Amino acid sequence: MDSERTVKTTAEQLEALTKENERLKQELSALRQEKEKANPISFRERYAVKILNSLPDMLTVFDHNEIGIEVVSNEETNHVGVTNEDFVGMHMRNMVPPEAYQNIHSNMQHAVATGTVSAAHHELDFNGKRHYYENRIFPLDEKYVLIMCRDISERVATQRQLEVFKSVLDKVSDSILAVSKDGTLVYANKQFIEEYGVTKELGTQKVYDLPVSMTTKEAWEKRLQEIRDNDGSFAYRAAYVRMGETKKRVHQVSSFLTHENEQELIWFFTQDITDVIKKRDELRELNQLLDGILNNIPVYLFVKDPADEFKYLYWNKAFAEHSGIPASKAIGHTDYEIFQSEEAEKFRKDDLELLRTHQRIDIQETYLTANGEARIVQTLKALVPMEDREPLLIGIS
Repeated sequence: MDSERTVKTTAEQLEALTKENERLKQELSALRQEKEKANPISFRERYAVKILNSLPDMLTVFDHNEIGIEVVSNEETNHVGVTNEDFVGMHMRNMVPPEAYQNIHSNMQHAVATGTVSAAHHELDFNGKRHYYENRIFPLDEKYVLIMCRDISERVATQRQLEVFKSVLDKVSDSILAVSKDGTLVYANKQFIEEYGVTKELGTQKVYDLPVSMTTKEAWEKRLQEIRDNDGSFAYRAAYVRMGETKKRVHQVSSFLTHENEQELIWFFTQDITDVIKKRDELRELNQLLDGILNNIPVYLFVKDPADEFKYLYWNKAFAEHSGIPASKAIGHTDYEIFQSEEAEKFRKDDLELLRTHQRIDIQETYLTANGEARIVQTLKALVPMEDREPLLIGIS
């Protein structure tokens, strides 16, 4: 009987305690809510730890004597080979190699002395590879500093590749530049900078302020539209005056439109062809002069190409009048296509003998004109050496 009463009493007391516990929880929750309303917790205070743990940088706190206080970032960011536990109380010089320590030490001294953020760089071997880091040091108060160490190895590798690329472009004879869609000069190789007298920093100079063919903003916008209208690739010639000169020169320009980070970038590759044009014009004049002379001398002259089935390359006016065969029907054709087979065989035999002996031959040849008239001529045949190809055969009658 007493036992049953005891059990019943205990159950009642347990139920009362449960209710009291629930009431206290509710009161505690209410008090917390009132406290939060009176002193609300900021977003930064609520999420500070989560933010620190999500950062890819190693964040550490040191005192001004360079003694480690705490690693405040997550364990995965630790790259110094010292655990977060061992970090506490350890001097900085015992964590990193001497050269890296000296860089961080100097940076920290500067930050503490000036009271401002200071940045520097150091190198460490991590997981068997050389890594490059940027360390930014933030003074917290008169006793502590925060060091943010960021792995910039990929940036360094990219920068080195870019430097190699720039070095190569600086050695080419062409002028190369890259321009943003508003006309700002983003990149220029050494040749372009010297040739066009670029004096302002890249990123501030407008291409239409330089002595190029696009002398106004409107001209630049028109050229940009032409490039866009031609699927991002456009070639043209442009006249310009080189720095320190007064004579106009001519450039062959090839332009290409690319997209970098969703931004249009227009590349120009320019080659000075002034001298090429001059030489071409001089060669054309020389050919005209030579053609005029050869067409007006009282001898019959022809040129064959042994490397191309002995086809005729040249047939002067005197030979055309004497034979009755115009140059248009001789040039590009063989003897078999111009003369009768017996005559053609004789001419080919002589040509092959000349090619075999390389000794000029002086022979008497007979052939029929286009009108069927027999003509007898004394012909001198010789080989003319040519650079980078087989010699040509010249005949004078």
